[in-house]
Amino acid sequence: MMFKRNILLVTGALLALSACDSGKGVSAKNESVESVQNKVADAVASGEFMKPGQWAGTVKITDMTMPGMEKLPPQMQEQMKARLAQGHSFENCLTPEDARDPKARMAENSGGKCTYDHFEMAHGVIDAKMSCTSEAGPRTMTMKGTYSGDSYQMEMASTGQGEGPAGMSMKMQMSAKRTGACKAGEV
Repeated sequence: MMFKRNILLVTGALLALSACDSGKGVSAKNESVESVQNKVADAVASGEFMKPGQWAGTVKITDMTMPGMEKLPPQMQEQMKARLAQGHSFENCLTPEDARDPKARMAENSGGKCTYDHFEMAHGVIDAKMSCTSEAGPRTMTMKGTYSGDSYQMEMASTGQGEGPAGMSMKMQMSAKRTGACKAGEV
């Protein structure tokens, strides 16, 4: 459950950050998620946020560890890693309304309190680090990559502290591109 929520959180943030580079960047240090959302919204308010249309991409987990995982038989560990390394494809329609509203697509503070340690987005490059606290334990997430109005490539990492799923750490790569108009019935 934690794994799926983290992927959704990162996916939403990445879709929000794939704005066209209008020259107005975003820079923040030790700020709330809401504050960064507002800065991103202000930066893209004067132009098209993302190019509307059909988007397709992949998420590939390149490394994952979890407390207790080392107790599993080596064959099972390798099977898990091989399955995760296959990646996951996704596709969605971005409507013109969604493209103009970055706040609706960015990470929410569900399940804990999160703060961006730093957030830099300008000239097609993003570099961000977010720290979260919750009952399950602290978690740190980083994103580094490039973006444009019709594509993005990111490397992300999420590191948690605690027992079981709360202590899971993973690294992943994500890329997506606009493939054309939305499919009939999706707008």
